[in-house]
Amino acid sequence: MRFRLLWHAVTVETDEPALVGELECVLASAEHPMAAARTQHYRVQTQQDGLAISEEGDLLALVSGAQEARAAIHERSHRRAFELADLQGWLMLRGALVDVGERRLLLLGPPGAGKTILTLRLGLRGAAIQGDARVLFRDGQLLALPRPLAVPDDAGELVPELAAIMSELPRAGGPALLDPARALGLPWQLRVARADHVVALERTGTQTSASPCAGVELLGELGAALAPARDPTPELLAAFAAMLRSASGYRLSVGDPDTAERAIRAIAC
Repeated sequence: MRFRLLWHAVTVETDEPALVGELECVLASAEHPMAAARTQHYRVQTQQDGLAISEEGDLLALVSGAQEARAAIHERSHRRAFELADLQGWLMLRGALVDVGERRLLLLGPPGAGKTILTLRLGLRGAAIQGDARVLFRDGQLLALPRPLAVPDDAGELVPELAAIMSELPRAGGPALLDPARALGLPWQLRVARADHVVALERTGTQTSASPCAGVELLGELGAALAPARDPTPELLAAFAAMLRSASGYRLSVGDPDTAERAIRAIAC
């Protein structure tokens, strides 16, 4: 099987059918805006004591079954993709990215703040989903990491369109995984562009309220979103500040998903 992962074209050769299904659960079908610049090649062969995984012809790991092989290939291929992105000057942020019409919104917030639910609700109503978990940042430009959306167990209640398919979504030892193109038939085309709005989410459980704020007020949220976590350097804070000068900033207290979605759409207008 073949798949794209940022600037890499990845090939996996295997005689283990279960591994193909395992990989399809965790790999994204998103279309990339750039041509592949590098390749990765893995070969998985069945042996008496398990599965032997080779990378570019060298033994990478010997594992007991398809799930372990999937985890090893997923981890290694993403590590190589991140290393290349880092060499090119890209930084990783924890956040969601969605394009509402011509407006790009970067959603920041801790786990459980509602980034994935808002991204899905917007996507089902015409917005262009980019990603819900990791975003690459360089010179003010943003590019989502292609990966299936990690859907919380109560998503069927918060996003009614998902109720009928929640039980069918694959899992890989964690939350349900949703590929917008495969599961919902939505177009999924990654795009490199600047943010028009940066929105810091907070889950309150009460009323939804959105308030504009000066971009500099969101420097703390951007610094906290760095992955892996670390203290931002003065140079990085300057890069964040430059991005925020061309983007409007908001704080959104998320109550119920209906009003939160309407608030996001109002911000994007």
